[in-house]
Amino acid sequence: MKKRAFKLFVLALTLNSCYQEDDFSPSSLSNLMILRIENDNQLADGTSKIRAIAEFPPNFSTEENDKVTFVLDGNETEVNIRLVQINGENKKIADFEFTSKRVKSTKIKAIISVYESEISKEQSVTFKQAFCESIDVTSSSLTIVPDSSFTEIILSTKLVRNFGLVSTGTVAKTRIVDINGVKRGILIDNNFKTDSLGIITNRFTMGNDSFKGHLYAISESVDENNNIKKDTLVIYSQN
Repeated sequence: MKKRAFKLFVLALTLNSCYQEDDFSPSSLSNLMILRIENDNQLADGTSKIRAIAEFPPNFSTEENDKVTFVLDGNETEVNIRLVQINGENKKIADFEFTSKRVKSTKIKAIISVYESEISKEQSVTFKQAFCESIDVTSSSLTIVPDSSFTEIILSTKLVRNFGLVSTGTVAKTRIVDINGVKRGILIDNNFKTDSLGIITNRFTMGNDSFKGHLYAISESVDENNNIKKDTLVIYSQN
């Protein structure tokens, strides 16, 4: 009880240094919190982080729990407020780091409760496209039966980065051709966008194509400089 009374006394001193005694409206109290963003415009690679920082005066305290609730894409995360030094100056902060695998512009909100009033600040942040640096094509089998719709293989195209993943939904196109560049068989799914792991899977069958011989599964995408990245896997159409 004494601890709570002391915290309310400190809070009152903080407020009274900036406001009239009866001025506790959310619009006035909102000046107690600054929300700033570090490392905006990060790659949507699931690894690169944007940091949101809620700053307060050094003697600030909330009524109840000394926590900030950060809201991102409808998800809430509570973070403790702590005392730090920034450029030699004491401040209280709560910070929250987050990543994304999707290219997007979104908003991060910080919320605190003071004197039964909810105070919030909001900032916009952006995650940009993380392109591939190389491609790897694999197959569930290196052989397929010609002139048969009942025989399928699974072709997997993985878009690779040295750091993190490509953004979800990155485009890579796959085709299966013979040595003369003629398209063969049927890509049943015709998927061309990566999942959250940077992989595209397609079922392939020869259908009523009776061609026998070498086939080339070719997948292509572009890097951040719009250069084409490509991988080719040789499979065999044979009985």
